[in-house]
Amino acid sequence: MNSFDPGGRLTQSVSVSFHEETLAAVRDRVGERGLSAYVENAARRQIEGDALDALIRDHEEQHGGITEEEILAAEADLFGHGTSSRDAA
Repeated sequence: MNSFDPGGRLTQSVSVSFHEETLAAVRDRVGERGLSAYVENAARRQIEGDALDALIRDHEEQHGGITEEEILAAEADLFGHGTSSRDAA
């Protein structure tokens, strides 16, 4: 995987295709001038998510899958005993 520098300042113009409904929804949110920044931020979030997925996959290949017990223990550490992030949903 190539290294990714989210602080890079150089830009490059590209042409991309969107479904009409997707493009309309983005333009409704950001207007004509905010499209590039919106797409840039979405791409960065996707890259970060992909990297996290790869990290989890690598960890699970080395150590096995994360069990429900481990998830509950981590939630207890983060949110306190007897509290789960799932309770808020």
